[in-house]
Amino acid sequence: MNSNFSYKVGGSLAEDAPSYIVRQADFDLYNELKAGNFCYIFNSRQMGKTSLQVRTIKRLQAEGIACTTIDISGRGSKDINPEQWYAGIVYTLVANFEIANPSEFIRTWWKENSELSPIQRLDIFIENFF
Repeated sequence: MNSNFSYKVGGSLAEDAPSYIVRQADFDLYNELKAGNFCYIFNSRQMGKTSLQVRTIKRLQAEGIACTTIDISGRGSKDINPEQWYAGIVYTLVANFEIANPSEFIRTWWKENSELSPIQRLDIFIENFF
């Protein structure tokens, strides 16, 4: 019996956790992202989504690929409008990829393009900065 083994409830496992079981999803996600495809990860609670993300991001970053995730699960509520929702996505991307000061970016670029819908601004942002 391995005395270094520990069981973890909730949250992601460490990148090198011996209890992580490599699945077909590990290969599929990595290969699809390497091919430049947009990927979603959907599954039930406590099924390894975050661990899959963490391991795949570490693998891609080791190859010099800039990575981030956007968790949209907590972004929606009745107290937030589409303008705020999309600006929040852009804020996260600007911060995570260190494009600029995210607060300043939202105050300038995002507001300067306010004649466009929020989804159009997100599209232009992605096209221009990625």
